[in-house]
Formats: sequence, structure tokens, C-alpha cells
Amino acid sequence: MDFFGVILDGSSDPLLFGIFFFVYVVLNTLALPFPVELGLFNPAFHPLFLIGILAVGRGVGAFCVFEIGGFIRKKTSTWSVGAFRLRKTISSLERFIQQYGYYALFLLMSIPLMLDSVVLYLFSLLNKRKDTKVALARRWFIGITIAASILRGTIILLVAEFVKIILI
Repeated sequence: MDFFGVILDGSSDPLLFGIFFFVYVVLNTLALPFPVELGLFNPAFHPLFLIGILAVGRGVGAFCVFEIGGFIRKKTSTWSVGAFRLRKTISSLERFIQQYGYYALFLLMSIPLMLDSVVLYLFSLLNKRKDTKVALARRWFIGITIAASILRGTIILLVAEFVKIILI
């Protein structure tokens, strides 16, 4: 049985499916461009179980992305950006994240079928320090990602249920 076979076809073993789905969500948060929402449509399990795995997996992935982004940010902060427009764009994005960071992160992470890794990496890379405080704290970064994942999973399952009712 291959990895995608377990995710798409479903498994009746909750432990096996839970582990595969969790690993798939973490990898999806880190780099995979495939829709993770497919794992929510396993009829063998209660939707709350699947949404819980989705949220925890995204939380673990968000922690990893936050640390990777912080490491890269430290390494690139000493670089001189030569192009004026690029420097201006980066500065505006950093100000945007300082001003609307938590709200924007929650909104973008709540959109179904959004590429999470892109959003999370951008927010972690552009997390500029203002004085001695970062714009987005790690704890809130992870918490907001988990809350948005719960909302996103709920939205997807509600829309799927609504479409099923209309089609039947």
C-alpha cells in the first residue's frame, strides 16, 4: 500500500491512517503542493478526528516553518539588497506583517485549497524585528495556524455536505 493510496482510498485502521495523514499534513505544510484536504473525505472516520489531525499536523509544520524562516532571516539580514524596488517591496511587506500579521495569517490560512507552505514561509521570512520584539511570536504563529486549519477543515466539509445535498 503506497502513501497516497492510504490518503485517497482511506484505511479502516485509525492508527495507520492517522499516522499517514499526520505525516502527509506536516510534509504538505513544509513543501508539498498537493491538496491536503483530500484526507478529510474518509468515510471510515469521524470528521472531528480528521480535522484534529489536520490541525495538529499543520501546527507541527508551522513550528518547523517558523524555525526555518527565522534561520534564513538571520542569514539574509546582513545581505544588501541592491535593487531599489525589491528593497521597497520587502520593506512594505514587512510593515504589512507588523501591522496586520495575525489577522492576515488567519485569513489566508483559512482559505480552502490555499498553498500553506507559501503563506507560512512568507510570514516567517518577513517577520521583522521591531525594537526587541518580533512582529509574530512563535506561539501565536502556531496557534493561529491551528485555529485556521480547524476553520478551513470545517468549511471544506460543510461545503462538501452542502453540495451533496444539492446534488441529491
